[in-house]
Amino acid sequence: MSTTSATVNVPPVLKVLAGTLAAQALPILAAPLLTRLCTPAEIGAFGTWLGVAATVSVVATLRMETPMLLESDLAGQGACVRVVAYWATVFALALVMAAFAARLAGLPLASMQTSPALFMLGGAVWLMAYHSIVNAYAVSHQRFGAAARTKVWTVVAITATQLVLLQWLGRGSVALPLGQLVGLLLGVSAARRYVRPPAVALHWRLRPADWGVVRRHVRFVQFSLPSDLLNTLVGQLPLLLIGSAQGATAAGLYALTHRVLAAPASVLSSSILEVFKAQAAQEWRRNGDCRQSYRHTFKLLLAIGALPSLLLWWVAPPLFALVFGPSWRAAGDMASLLAPLYLVGFVASPLGYVLYITGRQHVELAWQGGLLLVTLAAFLLPATLRQCLLAYVWGRIAMYLLYMSLSYRAALATSPSREHCNAR
Repeated sequence: MSTTSATVNVPPVLKVLAGTLAAQALPILAAPLLTRLCTPAEIGAFGTWLGVAATVSVVATLRMETPMLLESDLAGQGACVRVVAYWATVFALALVMAAFAARLAGLPLASMQTSPALFMLGGAVWLMAYHSIVNAYAVSHQRFGAAARTKVWTVVAITATQLVLLQWLGRGSVALPLGQLVGLLLGVSAARRYVRPPAVALHWRLRPADWGVVRRHVRFVQFSLPSDLLNTLVGQLPLLLIGSAQGATAAGLYALTHRVLAAPASVLSSSILEVFKAQAAQEWRRNGDCRQSYRHTFKLLLAIGALPSLLLWWVAPPLFALVFGPSWRAAGDMASLLAPLYLVGFVASPLGYVLYITGRQHVELAWQGGLLLVTLAAFLLPATLRQCLLAYVWGRIAMYLLYMSLSYRAALATSPSREHCNAR
């Protein structure tokens, strides 16, 4: 029986992992080409453009991805797709109008964008939301290979289109968002071919059956949406605040630094988290705590992350200048400053899953709120970019240490069911 289970479960995991690795690796491999075709200011303007689109796309989905997994028939799943398509259209149009209004008001993030880029914001939001719900549809039908192929094809299309347009147009301020939009459209074509999701037919208003699906899963809109939006904001805020306060060039330097550091850490961290989830949950059910799994995973994460972080702190400036070009040496200086933060975050983030295992989701949400406040405070200081980054690094390190303290206390706690068994 166990052999059969392994045979069934391993291929989907490998397919998802392969798709994730390729999707994370391709933009990093293409970065040395992009940085020689674009200025830091162009990369910064595109990074803030993409950050706004990604944040609004989270709202546009209404977090219908989980209801997609819970709906048992194609009618309900088709309703999920229509709901996302409808609200993505509403938010896309609203964002474009708000973006032009912000530009007229002279707000920095909007002023650094070209008019074509502001128009394309709406399309990016719609396509990102659509990709999200289509991926949930693929997972609900266990089409992991199709989802992985779609993800890889989309990333390849985005990267290749951006490089071609940069050579042709020579303007990164237009070529980068246009390449993103064309790549996402080609990704939709791949999704239609590989995943075959329900067709989308937009109307002025949603059908009663579609509203019925929303009402049936309204708790995801009420609770999952604010939580996921907060999580996305925490990730996007540094780039948006740097762009707003320090300008497009500083935002571009930070965007490259974040891309190079975050992607490898995310892949490794996610892989370790999948193992830790299973081990910690099993130990929690068996012993009423998960201290052994926690300590083992803490040591493993620290051992994996310590040496790369030390090397990054030591050699990042000349390394960035060599790989990405002399104009990007300042991004290496940022990487040196951020190296301790990425190490602590790499260790703390997977261990925080203990809060979910032990039913302390409210603690996670409160901590995310605190992290948001720390990020805002660091970048709203009337200080230089370096001083803001130092405040951000040490403020978030303090928050991550608090996070590890909270999660470790949760790992040591005794589950209520275990206490009941001991009492008996």
